[in-house]
This record gives sequence, C-alpha cells and structure tokens, in this order.
Amino acid sequence: MVGSKALPPLIAHRVFLKNLIEFANPSCNVAVHTSEVVMVYSIQYLRAIAAIAVTFFHVAFIFGWDFVPMAAGVDLFFTISGFIMWTISDARPTTSLRFIKNRVQRVLPIYWICTILFLVAATASPKNYDHLTFNTVDIIRSLLFIPYYDSTGIVQPVLVPGWTLNFEMFFYTAFCLALFLKGQTARLLAIAGFLIACVTIGLFMPMTPYSIVYASPLLLEFLAGILIAFVMCKADIKSPTLAAALIVVGLAGLVASSVLDKPTGFIRLLAWGVPSAFIVSGALIAERAALVPKIKRLKILGDASYSLYLTHMITIGIAKLAIYLIGAERWAAPLSVRISLLIATTIFCVLVGLAFYFAVEKKIAQFLKAPRRRKVAAYTPAE
Repeated sequence: MVGSKALPPLIAHRVFLKNLIEFANPSCNVAVHTSEVVMVYSIQYLRAIAAIAVTFFHVAFIFGWDFVPMAAGVDLFFTISGFIMWTISDARPTTSLRFIKNRVQRVLPIYWICTILFLVAATASPKNYDHLTFNTVDIIRSLLFIPYYDSTGIVQPVLVPGWTLNFEMFFYTAFCLALFLKGQTARLLAIAGFLIACVTIGLFMPMTPYSIVYASPLLLEFLAGILIAFVMCKADIKSPTLAAALIVVGLAGLVASSVLDKPTGFIRLLAWGVPSAFIVSGALIAERAALVPKIKRLKILGDASYSLYLTHMITIGIAKLAIYLIGAERWAAPLSVRISLLIATTIFCVLVGLAFYFAVEKKIAQFLKAPRRRKVAAYTPAE
C-alpha cells in the first residue's frame, strides 16, 4: 500500500490472504497472526473495472457502437474467480459442503431477484427489451443454471449476463469435488486435469448447449486464475517492473483484439483470456510491491460489481424508454448527442447497480450471515 509500513514477507502474505478471504466471503472470521490490517484493493479494483467494461459494452451497443474488447470484462471475471477460490480454500480450509453452500448463497439470491425483475420489465415494456420471448421452461432452466438455446439460437438464460453464471456454477461444482482431496498438489492436479479434460473432450463432441458451456475453452481461464494463486502463494514476487510489464502487455493484447470480430472458443481464450491473466498477475504483484493506492470509491464499485453486472441489462431497457420519451434518436442523433447519452446511460447503470448493492445485495448478505453469528455466539463461553 502506498505510504504504508512494510510487513515481513510471511506476515504480509497472511494479511494478503486474510483480506482476500474476507472479500470473497465476508462471513468468514479468519485469525491472522499480525496486529496490522492492510486492505488488499487490486482484486476489488479489477472487479469494478470488469463490471463497468461489460456494462459499457452493452450500453454502447444500443447506440450503434460495438466496442468488442470491453466484453473481455467477463474473461477478467473468470480469471479472478479462479484466483479467489484457490486462495481462500488454501488459506482457510473448508469442507466441500460449506464451500458450495457459501457459493450458492453468494450467487443465487441476487441472480434470482434480478431475473424476476428483468422478466417483469421485459413483459411490461417488450420493445425496450428487444421483444424478448420466453416460456416457463426457459425461466426454470435459467434459474437452475441449465444451458439451453434461446429463441435467437444462442446459449444464454433469460437474463443475458447470467450465461457467465452457468460457467461459474460448473466451476464451483468441480472445485467443490476437488476439495475432497487432501493437499495442495492433489487438488491442483485434480482441478487442472478435470478442466483440461473437459475442454479436450469438447473438441470431439457435437455442439450442444451442454458442450458449449461444460467443455468450453473459457474454463481454462478459471484454471489460469488458480495457477496465478498457486504461484503467488508460493513465491514472494513484488517486482514493480514485472508488474508494469504484465499489465501493459495485457492491456495491449486487449487493444489489439479490436481487429477481431467478437472472438469465441480458443481464439477468445488467446485474445482475451491470456491478457486477463497478465493483468490479474500484474495487479497482484503491484499489490505486493505496495504500489496500489487506496481509492475508497473504486473499492465500493468493486463491492457492487456483482449487482452492477446483473442489473445493468434491466437498467439499459429503462434508459432506452427514457431516451425515446425525450425524443432522441439513439442511432441517428448527432455524434455529440450519442456520446452524451452513452456516458449518461453508463453512469445511470452504475448508480442503479450501487443502489441495488446497498439496498438488496448487502442486506441479503447480512441476513444470511446472521444464523452463523448466532451459532458462533451460542458456542462461545461467557467470560
């Protein structure tokens, strides 16, 4: 941290792990043998950037622009997810059942609420949600993370951003099973072998909704995050030069991908997955080198990134209605007007995401933590 007191390598690493655990699962109560508390911000910042990038990509599309590299925010999320899952399970051993329970509590309630809100909005104003068509079976499959072809022939749930959660839940399930094994090496080999096997099998399988998700090359982005975590846990890497080089190369790779149409499969893995891994690695090394400043507002955006990610498609529909009511032409308006509307709509999406985080997501997290707190208190002897 800029301006903070340097900690011995072992203590610094324990603090680093503690804060990652608290970020990924705020209900955890982890004892770290140090009197100093240093918040790790790099992962939170990257989550904020990823969510805003995906939001900007979708907002720009309604004005006729296609900023393809912005969609790589998803690949950044996948890499971060792999990193965090390995780090917290390594630093605070847990059972498979508790792990999957924590993941379901983290993902499912907000996703279900946002899906229902989206259905209500799309039913009330079909034009502003591209006349979305769906049936009861589609809704059930969406809520249960079951891949299927929608009415447009794309494998995605009713709430479009939820397609990434199909990947996340599959990864969580695989990771949960790996936790039955003892020892870092066994778990690493198991999860790596499983993900690589899935992708390899996908090369020979017919294309179905299940193979598109469960055998996708994008699964290797989770593995990249795991490998980053494994290396960071083993080595005290804190070279500013290396950090800067990794981030610059990663960003350059994303910019270079602008020449591509939206990539898929292995091309996407190379064009967006590899640069995402470089960026995550560089940010974490910069954190170790005390180069990451404390920016409270950006951290809050990181906290709210899940809410922003899931609500922004709902908000975009509302924005489309508002733009129509003021008489603006989204595709034919003067460039200055379109740019202004683009910025305003993006800010509107972020503000709604923040409001949803504080009003809904955070309240649900506190509610779900309450039983555990009562249970801990019941087993705490009186002084």
